[in-house]
Order: sequence, then structure tokens, then C-alpha cells
Amino acid sequence: MHPAGTLPDDHPVVRQFDAYNAHLLDEFVRCFAPTIRLTRSDGSVRAEGHEQLRAVYEPVFAIPGRRATILDRIVVGHRVVDHERVDDDSGRSFEAIVTYRLEHGEIVEMTVLD
Repeated sequence: MHPAGTLPDDHPVVRQFDAYNAHLLDEFVRCFAPTIRLTRSDGSVRAEGHEQLRAVYEPVFAIPGRRATILDRIVVGHRVVDHERVDDDSGRSFEAIVTYRLEHGEIVEMTVLD
């Protein structure tokens, strides 16, 4: 049993978060189901599948010092909601809400609200 809002280190959401901060694109992509859907706050689909996800995040991982910090996390069943602050070496900073839906231990949908 984990305290509210915490996940084990081997959880896909934790692994993708760590890969994001380490700028490890291949490792990041492997944390998602092959059928992953990346959606925007308006519900439109930004990417479907590993290759499109890779295409979206490759330029993100090229930003020097890009790193996210979890400000708050809510875990309810097979859904995880993270409130994050994202910073980079240029001094740019923004906050976002990222929601994850899991099925059979894989992230099948991620929505970024920023």
C-alpha cells in the first residue's frame, strides 16, 4: 500500500516521468502502450501510437535543461493526475496538469492541460 498520491518506482507513470527528466526518448516512449493517444485539453488528438509520440517529444527533449517537478499527484484507480511545473535552462517556466489513463498496466491515454 502506498500513501495517497504516491506510486511505486516501477509504475509506468513514474518511469515515463523519470525518462522525461533524463531526456531518454526511447525509454520514455516504451512506458506507453503502442496505441497511446496524446490529447489536448480540448479533446483533440495530438499523437497516436509510438512513432507520433516520439515525433512530438523529440524536440521537447532537445530543450536544454527541460525538467518537470510534480507539485501534486492524485491517484484514483487506473487514473493518475499530476500538477507539474516545467522549467528549462532559458528560465522559461510553466505549469500543467497531465492526466494518465492506464489499462492492463500500460498508459493508453495522456492528456496535457497547459
